[in-house]
Amino acid sequence: MIGNSSSVQVLGRVLSTNGGAGTYTVVLFGPEQHNVAVMDVNGNQTANPHVVTGSASVTNPATTVAVGFSGAAAYTGTNTFFCTANDTTNPAAVQINYNNNGNGFTLVLAVTPLVADTIRFQCTGN
Repeated sequence: MIGNSSSVQVLGRVLSTNGGAGTYTVVLFGPEQHNVAVMDVNGNQTANPHVVTGSASVTNPATTVAVGFSGAAAYTGTNTFFCTANDTTNPAAVQINYNNNGNGFTLVLAVTPLVADTIRFQCTGN
């Protein structure tokens, strides 16, 4: 045990930079961060998952807005991700139409916003 009864536990790795000869430089750091596993209802883990969060604005007279993903935010296909969305301006139903082969979706409001509504979303998949 390193430390004493009032020491704080440190999780991490011990790294050496001198190849095993003589004294060592020791670097301690906090726990490594890993992605949370994404599972289906049967407990099968999704390979290479990621989460995309953001917001979009729907402005009167429109009732739809397209959201596009690019780069690392894109998913591998239309059926490889799932999104949730909510209207943070005026509570109203929001429909999500998946399209663009994993490169985005369209948000559809049930009613036309008075001015502009902000829709927050979160998508998970691979």
